[in-house]
Amino acid sequence: MAGLYLGDPDDRMIESFSQFADNFGLAFQISDDILDVTGDVKIMGKNPGQDSKDNKNTYTSLNGLDKAYETLNRLLDNALNAIADYYDNAEFFADLVNKLRVRDK
Repeated sequence: MAGLYLGDPDDRMIESFSQFADNFGLAFQISDDILDVTGDVKIMGKNPGQDSKDNKNTYTSLNGLDKAYETLNRLLDNALNAIADYYDNAEFFADLVNKLRVRDK
C-alpha cells in the first residue's frame, strides 16, 4: 500500500500541499497566540491571557504582536501560493486560509 494516495497525486502536487500544510499549520498556531493576547472572552468563550499567566513562550511573547500579524499574513499568503496551480480544485483549502485571516475564536 505504500505510495498510494487518495486521488493519486503526482509528486508536484504532494509537495505543493505539503508546503500548504506547513505554512497553514504554523499560521494556525500563531493565530492562537494572537487570540490569547487580543481575544474577547464573549466571542471566544474562554479568558484570553492564559499563556502569559502560565509564562509560556509564544510567538507573540517572543516577537511582539505586530510581528505576529506580519508573519501570520505571510504564512497564509505562502499557503495560498503553494496551491495556486490547483485553485479550481482547492477551494476548500483556500477558504480555510481566508477564514483564518479573520479568525476571532
